[in-house]
Amino acid sequence: MATTHVAPQRERSFYRKLLQHSRTLHTYLSMLAVVLFLFFGVTGFMLNHAEWFGLDTTQTTTRDLPLNAGLISGKDKLALVEFLRAQGPVAGAVQPFEFPGEGEAFHLAFKSPRSQTDVDIDVSTSVASISTETRGVLGLLTRLHTARDAGLPWQLLLDAASILLVFASITGVVLWQSLPKRRALGFVALGVSAIAMVGVYVALVP
Repeated sequence: MATTHVAPQRERSFYRKLLQHSRTLHTYLSMLAVVLFLFFGVTGFMLNHAEWFGLDTTQTTTRDLPLNAGLISGKDKLALVEFLRAQGPVAGAVQPFEFPGEGEAFHLAFKSPRSQTDVDIDVSTSVASISTETRGVLGLLTRLHTARDAGLPWQLLLDAASILLVFASITGVVLWQSLPKRRALGFVALGVSAIAMVGVYVALVP
């Protein structure tokens, strides 16, 4: 008889531990990521209604910067980039570029979520024409949402937020099904959500 009750007891013990760990994970993962969820919720809405927030509006400034001829003839990429950063001044990650043939003009680009700077260098006059396009605070926030030109660390942060959201969702479902009086209604809501998403895509998305 004692053997008969071992399996059910183990199952109940496993189930209690599963609920306990799910509750702990759900609580702390949700609190850990709540700022990220809020950020991506707000900026996602803004991206969906870009015209409401003027996200396509940019401000462009231009200037000419004399260069030391040695920066070009020496073909030292680091020295040229650091000079432009300090004297331009320009910001953002420099895009790959190569020095041209003798006497040929060439182009550099610096990109960040806040701005994009294009530098056209006239070798014959040793002058850099610098054009910087900025997008304002809202433009910065929405570009951070997409991780565009934000670099690897920010991309990893977005990956972490996605993983947190997945685990928070799974543990939320586990906790909900543990509530007998609300279980059925919860799964109906889950089903309606899934059907609505698929239905809108199939029926209304071109």
